[in-house]
Amino acid sequence: MDATSRKAALKKATFPAIVGLLLVGWITYIVVAIANEPEKTASPTPAALTEDIATALADQDADALAAHLSAQAGEGYAEALLDRFSALPGSLEVTHEGTGDRPFAALRQGGHCLGFDLRKSGDGWVMDAVPRLQGCEK
Repeated sequence: MDATSRKAALKKATFPAIVGLLLVGWITYIVVAIANEPEKTASPTPAALTEDIATALADQDADALAAHLSAQAGEGYAEALLDRFSALPGSLEVTHEGTGDRPFAALRQGGHCLGFDLRKSGDGWVMDAVPRLQGCEK
């Protein structure tokens, strides 16, 4: 094999090797990111979840709030929710409402109200990240 054909063979083998290394790197990154994802904290009852959410909002603790949100909540959602309510006048009131299989948390402040369904998740309850269409109405 002469030098020209060796260079061509090396060039031909380099591209698949680089693509393979990039693929392995990407898969490793995804696995590590999933492993480091914070655990969601499910509360034992809807009423306990409402109290946990009220405490997190009163303490302005985005991490504690994010731990009680459903998996649909993206990164930064808890901070955005805290910012929304901190910009409103008055004090925030969080109440557990709804009955039976349709419980929700009502977040009221300064004449505004957002309702969030409370959902069964595994062995406990989490707050849905999407506000209810009905708002705070039962």
